[in-house]
Amino acid sequence: LAPDGTLGATKISGTIGTSYIALGSTSSQTATRTIWARTVSGTGTAKLMSYYQNTNNLFTLTEKWQRFELNGAIATGGTSFYVDFRDNSQTLNEFIIWGAQAEALSYATSYIPTNGATNTRLQDIANNSGNSSLINSTEGVLYAEIAALSNDGTNRYMTISDGSNSNYIRLVYSTTSNQLGARYYVNGSFQCALVYILTDETEFIKAAFKWKENDFALWVNGTEVANDTSGNVNPENTFYRLDFSRYDGIFPFYGKVKALAVYKEALTDAQLQSLTTT
Repeated sequence: LAPDGTLGATKISGTIGTSYIALGSTSSQTATRTIWARTVSGTGTAKLMSYYQNTNNLFTLTEKWQRFELNGAIATGGTSFYVDFRDNSQTLNEFIIWGAQAEALSYATSYIPTNGATNTRLQDIANNSGNSSLINSTEGVLYAEIAALSNDGTNRYMTISDGSNSNYIRLVYSTTSNQLGARYYVNGSFQCALVYILTDETEFIKAAFKWKENDFALWVNGTEVANDTSGNVNPENTFYRLDFSRYDGIFPFYGKVKALAVYKEALTDAQLQSLTTT
C-alpha cells in the first residue's frame, strides 16, 4: 500500500555489494530528487537517489513511510541511480519504495504522477479558502510554516481580507532583505506594523501573527519577536478571504508552504510558543 492509499508501492530486493537500479537515459547532477521509502520490517539504512560512492545519499528507513530528499550538485551519477546496493556500509537488502521524482529545481515540490513522462509543473492555486464564519475579524491568529524561494527583494504576501484595500491582515516577505512583516488594517489605516529580520528567509520558519484590540504580536520559531499594545480591530464578520497574495491578487506568495492555519481566537503566549516551536 503506497502513501496515497493505492496499491502502487514496490518492494525492491537486491544483493549488497552488487545490485542497483538506474535510469540510464537521463541524468542531472543539480536536479532535486525525492522518493518515498519504508522497510519491510525494522530499521536500517539504504543508498537512494544517487551513485553508491557519493556520501550524501545514505538514509535511515523505518516501518513508516518517509519522503527522502536529495538536492544540490553531487560527484557522480546524477539522477541516473535510484537504488544502489553496491555500498557495503548500508544494512538493508530489501525495502519498499514509491513516488521517485526528479525536478529541475533547487527544492522539492509535491509528488506529480507522470507515468515516466517529463512534465512541467503548474503553479499551485488555492481557491475558496475561507469565509466569515471561519475567520474572526476581532481576534485571531494567522499561522504559517513557510520559506521564501529566494531573497529577491520583492513583496510576497499572505492576506486575510474583505477583498478591498481598506480592511485586511498581511504576513509578508518584504522588499527589505530577509525581512518578515505583519500588519493589520482598518479603513485603510494600519493599526500595527510589526517587523522581524530573519537570518535567511529561504529557510523554513514557523510564524504566527496574533491580532486583538490593543494586543498584536508576531511570533517566530517559539519567540515573540515584535508586538504592539495599541490598535483597533475590524467589526465582526468583516474578513472572509484568505489569499496567497495581496487582497487584489498582486504580490503573489512565491514560496514554500508546509502548513497554513487561521485561528478564531487570540492564542495565549504559551499556546503561541508551542505552536511556533521548531
